[in-house]
Amino acid sequence: MSREKLEFWEASFKDKQSMWGFKPADSAMPLYTYWMNKNENG
Repeated sequence: MSREKLEFWEASFKDKQSMWGFKPADSAMPLYTYWMNKNENG
C-alpha cells in the first residue's frame, strides 16, 4: 500500500475513531448466534 493511502486511512481513523462504524455487519449476527449456540451445546 502506498504511503499516500496509509496517510489517508490514518487521518480518517484519527478523525472518526472508527473505520466502518459501530453497527455489526449483516453477516456478523448470524455467525455470532451460531457460535454462541455451538459453545452452549458442547
